[in-house]
Amino acid sequence: MNSIVLDMLAKHGKTASTHPELAFREVAQEILLSALAQTDFFNRAAFYGGTCLRIFYGLDRFSEDLDFGITSDDPSFSLADYLPAIDKMFSALGIQMTASIHHKTATTNVESASADGPARDILIELFPENADVAKTVFNQKIRIKFEVAVAYVPGASYEYKTLLLPFYSRVRCFNQESLFAGKLAAVLARNWKYRTKGRDFYDFAFYVARGAKVNFEYLTNQLVHDGYLEAGAKLDMPTLKTLLEERIRRLDVESAKQDASAFAVDLTPLSYWSTEYFLDVVDALK
Repeated sequence: MNSIVLDMLAKHGKTASTHPELAFREVAQEILLSALAQTDFFNRAAFYGGTCLRIFYGLDRFSEDLDFGITSDDPSFSLADYLPAIDKMFSALGIQMTASIHHKTATTNVESASADGPARDILIELFPENADVAKTVFNQKIRIKFEVAVAYVPGASYEYKTLLLPFYSRVRCFNQESLFAGKLAAVLARNWKYRTKGRDFYDFAFYVARGAKVNFEYLTNQLVHDGYLEAGAKLDMPTLKTLLEERIRRLDVESAKQDASAFAVDLTPLSYWSTEYFLDVVDALK
């Protein structure tokens, strides 16, 4: 295994010893970002979502997938064009991961793909002295999923962030105000069929606690795009707070807590969760 990968794992300290697969997944996410940065991908798209918030803005929870959005109307964009660069990067680092497109039966505004590899082979090579790794089943896969929203929603602002490993890379990201706007849109408009995505509410509290501002132009456009608001709707802070309060009063807090607990580094903050807690968070929104 390339020494660069070992250096990247070393940054994860205790996590690498107690949750080796999780530590590797986070390293693999950064490798995938670096691979995309060696192409023109970030001239056409930008990174957002929970993994972006964790890697570049200090979110204190784990995150599964990498989410991107195109930054202008771009009918020729195809995620398949970037898979060879991803395969090349993993191969150069001695990692058995191969990228492929997820073909969907229904037309959506999202292109999905993943980089997959044999969990047992990868983890045993990286953590030969970890007894738990040896118990990994032979056919288990490690999958790093990544998606691009190919329906352009205007109004976001962007900034570049830097990765130094595995190679120097500049990653175009939604800025914090636009990331927060996207998360607020998810809190208000996202519907899961069977349960609440508690991670949305975890991130919402994270943003508010850090005094994040809201990109209202992007938030409004995203909610119109999602069908939550009608075209031409106006949104200001008092209206936003009213909408959030209504959403919080409908929130199944226990279901949200159950979802978020699988990703939280520290479960203590979840013990505070209640309708009143989230209403207080809404009240603190500036």
